[in-house]
Amino acid sequence: MRKIAMVLLLICMMAFSTGCVKEQEKEPEPVPASTLEQEFSESHQKFEERRSLAHTGFVVCGIIVVAGVLFKLVAIITAAITGTKHGNQLKREKEQRERKALQDTQTNYQREQQRYREYMTERRERERKKGR
Repeated sequence: MRKIAMVLLLICMMAFSTGCVKEQEKEPEPVPASTLEQEFSESHQKFEERRSLAHTGFVVCGIIVVAGVLFKLVAIITAAITGTKHGNQLKREKEQRERKALQDTQTNYQREQQRYREYMTERRERERKKGR
């Protein structure tokens, strides 16, 4: 979605910048002049056309570069925020696993205690029976 919006923005900027150049290209009606002056004026017009095209190209390239830099900055900031969130999530998951492992260990220890109690109870009962 962002890419589409950026492309539309670039197209709008290009349209407005070329409109300004077209306004600059309008000249008053030519005045009759000698052949040499006409040649100079024609070559000057060609030069101005090339110059306006170069200016338009420069503006378009500049817009693309600025948009690219802004896109990269936004991507870096977004990655930093996302990375921080992901890192915090990984820490929480690790702590939860450690807590669960500790609980499992305690549960195993409690099971062993229960087994030992049962074993000792059975042993005492056997000794009482033997003692009789």
